[in-house]
Amino acid sequence: MDENILDEIDELFARAERACKMVEVRFSEGVVVPAINELRYCGRHLLNAHLKPDADEDLRKAKNHCQRAIYDAAEAASLISIEAFKAFKERFDDIQIGRVISDYQRICKSFEDLQEMVQVSSEAGDHKLKAYEKMQSSAEAAMDHLKLFDSMKEELKKAQSDARKAELERQRNYRLKLAGIVVSGVVAIVGILTLL
Repeated sequence: MDENILDEIDELFARAERACKMVEVRFSEGVVVPAINELRYCGRHLLNAHLKPDADEDLRKAKNHCQRAIYDAAEAASLISIEAFKAFKERFDDIQIGRVISDYQRICKSFEDLQEMVQVSSEAGDHKLKAYEKMQSSAEAAMDHLKLFDSMKEELKKAQSDARKAELERQRNYRLKLAGIVVSGVVAIVGILTLL
C-alpha cells in the first residue's frame, strides 16, 4: 500500500469530519447525511484495500469519497446559511438593519458571494477541492454572521418597534394636519357665507 495516499486520505478524512461536525453542531445532523455517507464509503474502500493485494483502485476511491464528503458538507453549510440569511432579511425587512449592525452591507455582500460560489462550485473542474475549501471557509464566516444576527435580535426587534411607532406618529401627524386644513377650510367658508 502506498503510504502517501494513506496520509492524504487521513488528512482529507479529518477535514471532512471537521466540516460535518461544524454543520451538525450549528444546524442539525440530518443535513450532513450525504457527507457522512461518503465517509462510510471511504471506510468501506479502506477495508477493501486492506483485504485485497491490489489496493490502488480502492485507495483512489477512498480518497475521492473523502473529497466528496468535504464538498457535500460545504454545500450543506452554504445552502442552509443562505436560506437562514434570507429568512433573517425577510423578518427584518421593515427596518434599516445597517443602523443596528454597522457592517451589514459587507455581510450582505459575503452572502451574495457565497451564493455565487455555490452556483459555480460544481464547474470547478480540477480545482474543485480548493473551490469547496473556499466555500467551506465562507460558509463558516456566514455561520458566524448568523450568530451575530441571533445576538442582535433584541436590538433589531426594538428598532422594528421604534420604526412602527415613528410611522404611527407620522400618520397621526398627517391626519391632524389634514383635519386642521379641513377645519380651516370649513371656518373660512362659514366666514364667507356669514358675510354674504
